[in-house]
Amino acid sequence: MIEQKAENPGALAGATGAKFEAANFKTAYYRHRAERAKSLCIAIGECDAEDASQVCTAFLDSLRTSGPAHPFLNEFREEAAWWADCAHVPELEAVTLAGLRRLGEMALGINARKRIFAALWDSFTDADRLSFARSVGMIGGAA
Repeated sequence: MIEQKAENPGALAGATGAKFEAANFKTAYYRHRAERAKSLCIAIGECDAEDASQVCTAFLDSLRTSGPAHPFLNEFREEAAWWADCAHVPELEAVTLAGLRRLGEMALGINARKRIFAALWDSFTDADRLSFARSVGMIGGAA
């Protein structure tokens, strides 16, 4: 490969803000951040892919907000909603139970199961909630 010498090597760096970014790394704070980020990348790279995926997914899930989701997540949700509209009750039950079992094996599974439980709980009437709470011993009395 033949190297080409730039006529004005500092022009591009100044135009892209590289000089400003380089100045940031002169402070101890940014050098420390850069070193930790580098260490994190190395550690993730040395993990088994499944373990790295679980850890990263759980961390990213902890950063989730109630703001707009990424478009690809909306596509999955829309497709799932369409399928659920077409499915029979036994299919819905089987897929939901299989999904809950699978989520139990995943790092972010507990957060996803909590969201599912909250949605399920919200779908109950007050009488159903009371009956359920009694049946699992959350409150006294017979169901």
